[in-house]
Order: sequence, then C-alpha cells, then structure tokens
Amino acid sequence: MSNDLLLNKITLHRLYDSANAGVALCSLPVPKGCTDALTLNGMPTSVSKIGLWDDHKSPRRLLLAADAGAETPSTLKVVSGSVGSKLPPPSLSMELFDRPVTDDLMWERHIARIDWNGKSIGLIMGLKTAGEYHWWECCKLQVLSQDSFCTTFQVGGAIPLKIFNNYDDLRAERQKGNDPTHRHLWLQGRIFARMYANGVCEVYAHHINNRFFDNGLDLPDCVPVIGFKSYDAEVDTAICGKWIGDRNEIDVAGIKLNLRDAKGMVSERQPGEFAVDPRFGFFVWQPYLGAELYGGNGSYIKSDTADGFIYHAEDAIFPRGFARTVRFSFSLSDRSPVVTRYLAPAWWYGHCRELTPDCTLPVSNEYDGILERARKFVDDYTVTGGFEDGDIARYCTPMKDGSGRHDSSWEGEFPHAQFLYAWRTGEALYYNRAMTAAYYFDDVCIDHASNVVRMHGWAPPATSVPMFRVTGSIAAYLETGDPVLFEDATGIVDHAYRMQRNSWPRACVGRDASFIRSAVMLYRYFNDEHYRRIARSAIDDVILTQRSDGSFGDQAGGAGIHQWASYVTKPWMGCMAVGGLIDYLELFGTDSADTQPIFACVKKFADWLLAERYWHEGRPGINEPGTFDDPNNHTEPWPIGPGWSYQHYYNHYNSDGLKFPMGPVNTRENLKTTHQDFWHLEYLSRVLTFTSVVTGDNRYFDAWAETTAIYYAVRSKMAADHMAIQALQYIPWTQSTLVGARLRDDGSVEMCPFDFGPRNPANVTVMTPDGAMDVAF
Repeated sequence: MSNDLLLNKITLHRLYDSANAGVALCSLPVPKGCTDALTLNGMPTSVSKIGLWDDHKSPRRLLLAADAGAETPSTLKVVSGSVGSKLPPPSLSMELFDRPVTDDLMWERHIARIDWNGKSIGLIMGLKTAGEYHWWECCKLQVLSQDSFCTTFQVGGAIPLKIFNNYDDLRAERQKGNDPTHRHLWLQGRIFARMYANGVCEVYAHHINNRFFDNGLDLPDCVPVIGFKSYDAEVDTAICGKWIGDRNEIDVAGIKLNLRDAKGMVSERQPGEFAVDPRFGFFVWQPYLGAELYGGNGSYIKSDTADGFIYHAEDAIFPRGFARTVRFSFSLSDRSPVVTRYLAPAWWYGHCRELTPDCTLPVSNEYDGILERARKFVDDYTVTGGFEDGDIARYCTPMKDGSGRHDSSWEGEFPHAQFLYAWRTGEALYYNRAMTAAYYFDDVCIDHASNVVRMHGWAPPATSVPMFRVTGSIAAYLETGDPVLFEDATGIVDHAYRMQRNSWPRACVGRDASFIRSAVMLYRYFNDEHYRRIARSAIDDVILTQRSDGSFGDQAGGAGIHQWASYVTKPWMGCMAVGGLIDYLELFGTDSADTQPIFACVKKFADWLLAERYWHEGRPGINEPGTFDDPNNHTEPWPIGPGWSYQHYYNHYNSDGLKFPMGPVNTRENLKTTHQDFWHLEYLSRVLTFTSVVTGDNRYFDAWAETTAIYYAVRSKMAADHMAIQALQYIPWTQSTLVGARLRDDGSVEMCPFDFGPRNPANVTVMTPDGAMDVAF
C-alpha cells in the first residue's frame, strides 16, 4: 500500500475542547516521497513544508492549517488534493506612529498593521519602565510565505529602555560616563505570525535580551509588554486591570483576543495586567509580572539568597540573555480566535520515523509501568503559574532548610521526551506541557547573548557544555515552524562544537559529548551535511578519549576541579558519551568502514557495563529507606540484586591505595560495596538493547531487563528529572525495537522480533492502522 493510500487511513483527533475554533492546525509527519497536496477534510487548507528527507526534496512535516468554517469537529481526515481559499488575503504594512520632536537625532517607531476585509489591527512590542511604555524602533517586516489561505510573516525591532530624543540628552548621558553608543539599552522584539484569510491570526511574540554592541546587560526596571492598536473603536477601559489567567478571551474594541496559551505565566500572587497607553491609546497587555529565575540548592549556596531565587519577578529586572515567548491568537472576523491543534494517530508517527529513526510501529507491553512513573513525575513537578511556566523541578526532595524545591531542571531533552509521549498517547495535557516546556527551555535556559545553555542551580553567567541539548527546541520547531526555535537550536549546536574544539585535545570528553545528539537530530530532520560533519568530528573525539577498559570519565576542560572530573568514572557519564554515537549509527548503520569504529566504541562501553555490574544488598540494617540526602529516593527501600552504582572508581586508586568517590574534601570510602547506592537510569535500556540488537548477543539486553525488574519492584516512583526524561525517550524505543513491527506495502503488519531470552516481554500490543493488535510471542 502506498504512502498516499495510507494517508486515507489516518484519522486526526482534536486536542482541545474547541469545537468552534477558527482554524484547525496539524503538523503532520509524512514519509519520504509522500504527496504534499493535502487538505484537512477537503476544507481550504494552507500547506507549509518543514524539514527535509535525504532525497533532498521531500519534507519531513507538513503544517496543515484549514478554515474549519462554523465548527472544528473532534476528528478530521487527511484528503489528497489542494483546496484554496476564496476569502480575501490580508494586507501587511508598517505604519509610522512616532519620531523625535527635533531633527538632530533620528529614530522612527512603527506599528505592524494588518488590514483584512475592512478591519485593521496594529501589533507593537514594548516594555514598561518607570511607569511608562516604550515601543520598538528600527523595525522591519518580512513576509516568509503566502498562499490563498495563509500569509506567514515576521517583524522585529529594538525596544529602548532609555529614550534619547536629541543630542543634548545624549551629551548629558556621556557626561555621566555612561556613553550609550556601545552600551546595551534595549530588548529585541520579534513577532512570528500566521495570518489566515478567514480573519484569524496566530502569533508568537518574543522579547529577547540579546546583545549587539557589547556583552549584554541586565535591564533594570524592565517589564515586557505587547501593544494593540484598534482602528475601528476606542478601547473600553473596563477591561483594564489585573490579569491572573482567569479570562481566556477578551474583546478589544471589536477584536477578539485568545490568551489561553499564555495564562500559565500568571497567578494570583504574580499577576499580569491590561492597560491603555495614555499617549497613543494602545491597548497594552503585560503577560506576566516580570522575569524570574529559580536556582535552588546550587544558587542557594553560591548566592546566599533566602529562598533559592536568583531573580524575582517583583524586582522587574530582565536579565542578560533572557527571552520569553508569548503565544496568542486573535480574530478580525466572526470566526473564533482559537487555533486548535490536531494530532495524527501513534502508528502514523511510528511509520514516519518520528518515534524512532526506523519505521517501527509503537508498542505497549509490561514496560508501560515505567512510563507511568515518568508521567507521574511530570504531573507532580511541572512548574505552573508564573514566569517559570513549563520548567520542572530537578529533584522531588525539597531543600533541607525548607526554603523551596531543589534546582530547576533546564534539560533541553525534556520537552522532546514529552513530545514523544504526547505523539504516542495523543493526550492534550502532555502535548501542551511539551510545548510550554520547549519555550521555557528555549527562552530562559538558553543565554541569547552568548548562544550557550545555562547551568542549572547556578547563577548566570554559569554555563555547562553537557547542557547544550536542544532536541526539545527542534521538536517544537517541527510543530510550530517558529524560526526562532530553529535559529536557537542551530546556534547552540554550532557553539557547542566550537567550545569542544577550543579545549581540544584533552584527556576526557564524557558527558560533554551530549550535544552530538542534537547535531544528529538536525541532520536527521533537515538533511544538512554541516551537522553530520559536526557530529562525526565530535564522535572521533569520544572514541579517542575512551579508556582502555571501555569506560569514560565524567567531563573535563580546564584545570583544578575541572580536571578532577575527568578521572571520575560513572556508568551515567559513559551512557551520555555514547548516546550521540548510537543516534548516528541508527542513521548510517554499523557495517561500513566509517561506522565500524563507532560501534566498536559503543560495544566496548557495553562490555564494561556487563563487567561492572555487581550484587547490591541494600542499606545496612534491615534494608532501611534512603536518607533525605539521597536524590534518587528518600522514602522507598533500596533494591537487592545485580546492578550498577552511581560512581565506580576515581582512576581506580588515590595515592594512599584506596578507592574514593568525588565528594566532600578528605572523604575516603571504598566504592562498589554491596551496600553502595543502586543507580539506574534508562540510558541503560538504550545502550544495552542496541548492543544486543546489533550483535545478536542477548547478554546485554538480559542484564538490563534483570536489573530493571529488580529496581522497579521496590521503586514505585521517580524522584528526579533525568529519570523521567530517559524513560520517556528510551523505554518506547526499546519496546518497539524488540518487536520490529512495520507496515508492508499492502498495509498489513509484519514483525521482526528479537528473541533475547526469557526476560523478553512475551505479550505486547502493537498500535496499527486497524487498531490495537495483541500479540503473544
């Protein structure tokens, strides 16, 4: 059965209770060679191509946006053909509204004006300082694409924190010693939008404190705002006042605004605001109280703050490198301002190589219990109600002094892991959380002044190369087409590779190799040879720094404490070191002259894991629960059986002939004792299952499966973000890889299961075009 015929078997389901939405939107994965002439239910549909297959012509995704008419049904079909809209297209322009009162210093400010069917709206990005509103200048509008139903555009400008109206103002500032010529004094405002021919517009509004002339600065007394100009009527001031997310839709002088996607940024304690600019009459939306950053345990020690916060929203500081994206939509017509999302069924994501790089169908089996634990962690520890909306706590244990939660997560793979879960389950809650988490990471965890990723638990400007993981930003770009996400992801990968080369050669790479996974994902989805070369070059560094026994050091670059880390040996670090290697091998195979050394490195590490697995007998006494200090869990018993510990050795021995861990100064204790901690993360499922699949040797999978059964028999919950992240990424991969279910050309299902012994799950459910298929092996 051809891909085009398989398309007819797809039923898209609506994510939200938006039966009267103005636009139906779906980012549809498509196989290589699939037609791009598609509609939703035969309705007028805009089609935007995202990504590129390796044939250099087929897109990976089609962003389908349809005019649903009076209502958006709970399900839609994908229909071959093209249907254009007969409604009038919008007109876009830049309208000058402000300039200096004298001619000795020149600047101009513009409104991004949208005219549609006799109605108009103006969009302006701004900030609030000293009780006044400042609006952007030096603006430019760019139309990115246009068809009969959708015009995609972006517009940007610089929003001044301090306004200079003439040279006298400038001279006065220079006399203070604060020459603004090369001083950062603005936020960048940037709008990405899709304006539809039925009068509905979808907007992604970015405030970004990047840099241009200097290294960038924190901006004091700076709160981002968004302005709207109505051309048809004055704004009713009755709608002004505090906003706590209680109003999803408001009417601004006949323009319907839908604020649903932004309501998580406010709370009763930290409200936003609706107001009117007294000078220009713009309706002003302040979507959050102010910028905020929680450090937790790390920042508490380093910054000596009373509550673990590095920045407070109430202080109205917009920090250097920060950004925040506000998502909303509006309508100039009788259509609802809501743009509602649809998702394809899980089997289609599998067939299109979205859930794994292979076209395997998703599978459900006994390992679903691990996913439920990960889901529960996301449920319990996602942050909502404020500037941090979408962040997640790193650990479930609070800080010892009761001042707050532990560190923030700031993990760039977490949004992608949540998208994988949403694509597999079709659940709206987790799709929305994935999108929110992706924008939180991209906005706050990336330093936009330096194109680096921040180190969780530390105050800026601390960064860490292992955190340069942007798979979540890439996944969100595939869903939205927002160019800021793509530009940030490519910038981070490019910079990560440059930092790797800055400190090369060196004794250790370890988890510093984490960015390779992002480079491979960029190649996988966009077929850009530049990112394959980056990945391949960095892989050579990983291979060169692997120790003779197959293990890896922690991370290294620099001297002192940084060199110390290169001698620490943890299973965790090796799993991170080879993660990008496995991603690369899945795309290019293991048998070529180029890839054989890569797989040899992976197998050598897997062999080290087998050799290092040893017997654990729990804690001293009657296997008592872990202590409060234990980040893995502080309420449940320790597993008894074969497994791994967090750390195995520090270059084997110190000068006194004793093994010792990385810990407090002068700490000396033997490692790998039967009473040592029992470490288990689902990186192991990926590394060990992959090695068994390639070699046919069941020992690797069996070691993981045995340890997994022992671990989860006594651990009912996950207590850290990295536990949930790896489970959501790699357990579904393991499930589907073991079964190898694929669609034949005639649409039937074939299976190529692996027989890895008695611990191979015997009963599975395969998700197929004809529904769930129960299979017993």
